[in-house]
Amino acid sequence: MNVTKNEIDALNASLHITIEPADYKDQFNKELNKYRGKAQLKGFRKGKTPISTIKKMYGKSILAETINNMLSETLNNFITDEKLETLGQPIPSEDSPEVDFNVKELPTYEFHFDLGLAPQFEVQGMEDGVERKVVEVPEEIVTEELDLARKRHGTEIFPEEDIEENDLITISAVELEDGKVKKKGWETGFQVLVRDVVDEKKEEILKLKKSDQFTFNIRDFEKDKDEKHVNKYLLNLDEEEEKEIGDMFQGTIDKVSRIAPAEMNQEFFDKYTGKENAETSEEEIRKNIRESIENHYKTQTKNLLYKNIMDHLMEANEIDLPEDFLKRWIKMSNEKATDEIIEDEFEAFSQNLRWNLIKSKLEEKYDIQVLPEDIREGFKRRISAYFGGNPQGIDLDQMADSMMKNQEQFRQVYDEEKAEKLFEAISEDMNIVENPISLEEFKELVKKLNEEAA
Repeated sequence: MNVTKNEIDALNASLHITIEPADYKDQFNKELNKYRGKAQLKGFRKGKTPISTIKKMYGKSILAETINNMLSETLNNFITDEKLETLGQPIPSEDSPEVDFNVKELPTYEFHFDLGLAPQFEVQGMEDGVERKVVEVPEEIVTEELDLARKRHGTEIFPEEDIEENDLITISAVELEDGKVKKKGWETGFQVLVRDVVDEKKEEILKLKKSDQFTFNIRDFEKDKDEKHVNKYLLNLDEEEEKEIGDMFQGTIDKVSRIAPAEMNQEFFDKYTGKENAETSEEEIRKNIRESIENHYKTQTKNLLYKNIMDHLMEANEIDLPEDFLKRWIKMSNEKATDEIIEDEFEAFSQNLRWNLIKSKLEEKYDIQVLPEDIREGFKRRISAYFGGNPQGIDLDQMADSMMKNQEQFRQVYDEEKAEKLFEAISEDMNIVENPISLEEFKELVKKLNEEAA
């Protein structure tokens, strides 16, 4: 077989492949005989059908398969042997001759293919500086988290002289008619968090205490609750139950429940740390809380750093692509891809391809390798995060080994671990400039980026 390569420019080439009868005749006859051995046609014993009959009935499809297999192998071998870095797959040239699989004459065949070549470049911009945000956690955030922890480990008390916004109140209520208790009216009882009550009534309740009474519209008592919620949780009606019940009720506050924050003592320290009689102080608790918050935002700032690195390298490396070839290749590879769809989505496709080219260069430079133990650790981190970072009673190794059998999940974690290793290597090589940012500013930045990405 004769293969001729024609370089059109740095990004495009064509291949002309000539297949002579001598190249395929023996293989064609071999395939005919192989089919003859399997064929069982009417009037002939199995394997005894004349070869002329096989050729007449199936020769064209057998020849086509023979030529196509030889063509595919020739293309792949040539690209490999010549060390051609291609994008996409070879596609038939627009001037490629029509093919007639003629089993009588066994002619010479010519095929023309277009190739899209990967651009040759060296990654630029590695010596530049890239910003990394460092979130500053204010002391009031630490105090808020400490207060929440004290409430989580607090005790329930039942005040009788006052009511606060975060209290849970138990109310017994009777239906009113013309401002008075309705005879044989509806009676109900329910609990509600004071902070969930509509503002006007909440202000009134905050001035009351246990056993006090007040009137209210039961269908406009809690914020943002629909009729279904009112019927089920406030009126205590069965789902299918239908009754004519008025809006106005007289409520009596039967009980006030409040979580009193835990005292800042050793008992609280033991509960918070999970260790008995550990030498702990409020200062150490605050330090642990601060570190926990900082670590949470370190993950987010790291992801933002990686995005900044990618954006910087994309901007620093202007990479030309064989765009016309790629558009033709996309259209031939996907029958649903219309010209309009390709034009609309090509910019995103080409940007992704450019980044993959840069990434491949850097993966080779840093010799990025992902080992089975890296993937297992990646699965274990996923599982741990699913359980809030505290997977007590879970055999992480066993669960990770089980999840690794799922090929789709395996590929996802493999790609994540490979990307993490690559960005870590890039970060060590580049000049990372740390820039302090307040927590509020960082949240606004993340919100803005998410909105832009949506």
